[in-house]
Amino acid sequence: MLIDFMSRHCFIVDGQCVPHGVEAVVDCLRVHRADKDVCHRGCMALTCLAVSEAGQVNAIACGGVEAVVDCLRVHRADRDVCHQGCWALTNLAFNDSGEVKAIGCGGVEAVVDCLRVHRADKDVCHRRCWARTNLAARRPSVVVLRQ
Repeated sequence: MLIDFMSRHCFIVDGQCVPHGVEAVVDCLRVHRADKDVCHRGCMALTCLAVSEAGQVNAIACGGVEAVVDCLRVHRADRDVCHQGCWALTNLAFNDSGEVKAIGCGGVEAVVDCLRVHRADKDVCHRRCWARTNLAARRPSVVVLRQ
């Protein structure tokens, strides 16, 4: 039921995300972060909503980066959450502000933990490597120091 709620409130109109859609997803992730299905679907929604710069800005302002990192921490043993969470973090960290927030709230460590747990899963490793690339793009020394 909650996942249906999220899917009804996440919109992309003319390539731009509707802000209330982003807020609804982030709120769901905060309230239901213990539910792996909500985290998986919520991270999937943020992945889509954060494709454009406007979507990234809205998601970052609503606390989307922190919500994704929390999901990765809580559900690091879940392949689907790690795959989709790393993908969402990849898109959010493409924005300078998102990158700074992700590094500051433990995103690098969360991504590395996902890789450690799912090192045999090529899809998780692929998304994790993209996330790490975006997190290291302008601040490689920060990423190296936190390994």
